[in-house]
Amino acid sequence: MNKFDEEKQADIMIGEAVMALLAENSPLTPAMIVLKLKSYLLEAQPSWKAKATSDAICIIQATSFPESSPDFSQPVSPQIKH
Repeated sequence: MNKFDEEKQADIMIGEAVMALLAENSPLTPAMIVLKLKSYLLEAQPSWKAKATSDAICIIQATSFPESSPDFSQPVSPQIKH
């Protein structure tokens, strides 16, 4: 599967999670979408679906919780505490 197909599959998994949350009348928040995707990850068969679900979780976390995502574009300097 190429990168485009992998991204498309991740988008589909996000859509499935959103639709399921709406059907359950659950709050539609990034945290709830991640929780739903994690529940899918426990059942994911075949392996491509597990990868798509894992990628979807990474996408939601990176876009919704940027403070918890590492910023690899900036150099890291050691922090020395005195």
